[in-house]
Amino acid sequence: MTVKITKAQLKQIIKEEITNYYHVLKVNDSRPTGDTGMIKKAYRSQAMANHPDRGGDSKKMKMVNNAKDVLLNPDNKKKYDQELYKDTIDCKDSRPEAAFCPRTGIPLDDKFIDQFADLAGVTPDNTPEAAFAEFENTRALKDAILAGITNRFMAAMKANNMEAMKGFQRAFDEASKANDIAELEGFKTFLKWNKET
Repeated sequence: MTVKITKAQLKQIIKEEITNYYHVLKVNDSRPTGDTGMIKKAYRSQAMANHPDRGGDSKKMKMVNNAKDVLLNPDNKKKYDQELYKDTIDCKDSRPEAAFCPRTGIPLDDKFIDQFADLAGVTPDNTPEAAFAEFENTRALKDAILAGITNRFMAAMKANNMEAMKGFQRAFDEASKANDIAELEGFKTFLKWNKET
């Protein structure tokens, strides 16, 4: 007997859960915020309550320090907020009827999600999925251009045209180094002007 697992279930099984550091510091009702003063105040409060020298738990104190290190460093916070946002969207997609994400405690209402997107600097165009799709589009275009140049090179080789072969070899080397759509567009024009005969 085989058990079928959906793609969503598999994602959930292998997903590494992200810790809600806003919850760890008990800041802003466990909701993401850009208020650094609020985060610092919450950190001091949790550090006092959890410090091992004051009878606190060293594991909790380590978590509090990790939360501070992430949320009070602008670069780390930006990356973290984007990951937490993505996790929240995944949660909303898998549980559209839920008011809160059970993993993170973050509200799933559209108004808060929009506010969180602004805080995390996430727009439909710069989500990790959009960046991956752009990478895939660039990669596909690059592969097509390299294949086109290779075909032209082979045609020049059959025609025993050494000058054309050298030109196509240079074009192949340059196209291999191109990293964005704009650079690759020029090679599309190059291929149109150098049609196979």
